[in-house]
Amino acid sequence: MSHRAIYWAVGGVLAVLLVVALATWTYNKATAEAVGKANQLISAFESAGLPTPKSPERVAQVLGNDGGEVCQVVGSDYLEGYVKTRLGVGGEFYFRPIIVDGRALEGAALIVKTYCPEKAPRVDEFINGLNTAQLTSN
Repeated sequence: MSHRAIYWAVGGVLAVLLVVALATWTYNKATAEAVGKANQLISAFESAGLPTPKSPERVAQVLGNDGGEVCQVVGSDYLEGYVKTRLGVGGEFYFRPIIVDGRALEGAALIVKTYCPEKAPRVDEFINGLNTAQLTSN
């Protein structure tokens, strides 16, 4: 078999996989269930005195039904370590440490409690292990 035939075969397989991926991709994450969870999250933000998003549909598009990337990070030791490194020492070369207001972490914890409550103890442990700043407005 010639190299040209192998290239065509690999290209054909990749083209088929691309078509399948595009056909099965869910573009609209803002289902009724996702909007309901977004409204629940917005209510939790209001109760905690945090700034609230204006559009539950936009929150639903970002977090979907399952919390999206937020819940994936909580379940991964590697990603949690990466977040801790970015918060603590700035991460890679040329990045500065981030000064985090404790309210931002409280908001992240509320997302986890709303979308993946079984992971809430793990995120609480992670947050309690951090030193945060109390930011004041000028």
